[in-house]
Amino acid sequence: MAIQLDILQAIEEKDKGIKAAEEHANTVVPDWSERAMDKLKEFLKIHSQPFQAEEVRSYAAIDDDFPFPPHERAWGSIMKRAAVQGLIKKIGLAATKNVKAHCANSTVWQKI
Repeated sequence: MAIQLDILQAIEEKDKGIKAAEEHANTVVPDWSERAMDKLKEFLKIHSQPFQAEEVRSYAAIDDDFPFPPHERAWGSIMKRAAVQGLIKKIGLAATKNVKAHCANSTVWQKI
């Protein structure tokens, strides 16, 4: 029988996972998170409509010099940091367009 986490435990586990993904990305690609934050800021300069993290990842992928993190989940830390810094805000949830994500819900962000 699976143990169900309470909401605070679930949030804590989510935050641990976000931090671990970022730390791993920075281990594999030094300064990855700073480069990713710069790429998000570039995206925000040209994009004013609501968006999901997968759109930022696609934008970053256009740049041949931008290194991919070991896992796309590393972008969660970038989005979270940008929200804390007041660059973006969460405005809802929507199904992803990424076929591999099987239409899972993901955060919809808006530039502030």
